[in-house]
Amino acid sequence: MKKIAYTIAALIIISGCKKQDEFLDKKYNLGDVVPKTLEDFQGLLNNDGVFNATYSSLGNISSDFYFLNDADYSTLQPTERNLYAWKKEIFEDGYNGDWNAAYKRIFYSNVILEKLNDVVKSQDNDIQYNQIKGTALFMRAYSHYQLVQCFSIPYANATDESLGIPYKISSDVNIKNGRMPAKEVYNNILKDLKLAVNLLPFRASFKTQPDKNSSRALLAKIYHAIGDYNSSYYYSDTVILDNPMLIDYSTINTAPFFPFSSLIKTNPEILFYASNSSYRILGPFGPAQVDSNLYRSFSNDDLRKTLYYMNNAITNNRIVYRGSYAGGAQFGGLLTSEMYFIKAEASIRKGRVEEGISLLNKLLLTRFKPGRFTPYGILSSAEALKILFREKGLELSFVGQVRWEDLRRLNTEPTYSSILRRRISNVDYELAPNSPRYALPIPNSELQINNLPQNPR
Repeated sequence: MKKIAYTIAALIIISGCKKQDEFLDKKYNLGDVVPKTLEDFQGLLNNDGVFNATYSSLGNISSDFYFLNDADYSTLQPTERNLYAWKKEIFEDGYNGDWNAAYKRIFYSNVILEKLNDVVKSQDNDIQYNQIKGTALFMRAYSHYQLVQCFSIPYANATDESLGIPYKISSDVNIKNGRMPAKEVYNNILKDLKLAVNLLPFRASFKTQPDKNSSRALLAKIYHAIGDYNSSYYYSDTVILDNPMLIDYSTINTAPFFPFSSLIKTNPEILFYASNSSYRILGPFGPAQVDSNLYRSFSNDDLRKTLYYMNNAITNNRIVYRGSYAGGAQFGGLLTSEMYFIKAEASIRKGRVEEGISLLNKLLLTRFKPGRFTPYGILSSAEALKILFREKGLELSFVGQVRWEDLRRLNTEPTYSSILRRRISNVDYELAPNSPRYALPIPNSELQINNLPQNPR
């Protein structure tokens, strides 16, 4: 279907307004500008610049799989420098594009969900109606999940009163949404997704659109984030049963700078396609250098070492990441490979160590040179988890915000918690397990407009 471009004034202002008085004074006549037919709604959802781009990179910048030298650090924008050093104040100008982009997707989704009520549902339009509603629910859920993983304390640390984020279910920008308790945010996200699963088709026409399987993948990811391993096992298992395919890395040409770029539309591991927001610090030609310990952890028989990374004269002899499934952008969507790791970990935690290691071996067999991978054998639960987390770091550190989400989740377990450290101009910075700085500060513009309490830092 041909994409329809709508210039909705409210959306432009949400993404671009720089003064709160302009934001508050602007009046919206949605009846004049909002699409009304199912074809119009689908046209909005086909806007991949809104729904499939600018997923959050904030957690990645705060993670531990790369480093900067002092000279490169000094060239960064203030937000990037502050995130890298886990400083108390992050967004010096009071705004953040990742926050705005997520709420922009939420706004679009809410407009669609509200205006669908004006469309008469019939046997003739039932399938399209359900797909549009399910897609909007999926997008609203995914966007809120991105926000709560950055701007609220980890679920394992949350009490019933711990603040999450504003969970918006209305397109009325004049409604001042307070910060919902974190656990209620997750409950609402899960509720939206379970509705979406029942409405979406078994298989979407394009990887930029969600379907039942990608919705179940997101459910697995969220249940894993909150430590409900029975549920994360169930949903990741359903995903793998439907789509077990993994790429045989021995078939991938290492010559292109971005080896996976030609597979973006056909990659069997992509369940839902999205790209992360673009920050220079983590760009393919940016200053970030891959952690040398991570790079050395790959054996020379592991094809990920050369498909994910480059270290030669082209990169000025720096180790840089090039293995994104989004080509020159950072991949921010959902992958079958992540489901293997989720199911494997959940299996081990449920006492089914052999099953978990079997899943890990199946994935790794596709990542090594033919005949060169030695499968892991019988292990204890503790040994299996240690190996699994190591391999997951090798596989998924630059995917979405997987590493950041795992750091947040595992910090309550002393065996698997991490102290992150940086040294900048001979000054040491540290992010301790369960630090309040695992919740980024709410942008000041939002505090002023909606009178929200700030995160303690």
